[in-house]
Amino acid sequence: MQNTLYIAEPIFSEKLQQFDPESAFPAIKKIGITTDHPARREKELLGTKSPVKIAIVKA
Repeated sequence: MQNTLYIAEPIFSEKLQQFDPESAFPAIKKIGITTDHPARREKELLGTKSPVKIAIVKA
């Protein structure tokens, strides 16, 4: 498989929700490259210990 460039956005933050359940995310993006299928990379990113959960929006 070739390298795939992807753009991801935050969908949930445990820390942010603790302080303000009604809060919204700033317009931030994560840009990355994966050698795997983008759906697998998204699953890997959701499995990290980061309090911010993301979803790939474009690949």
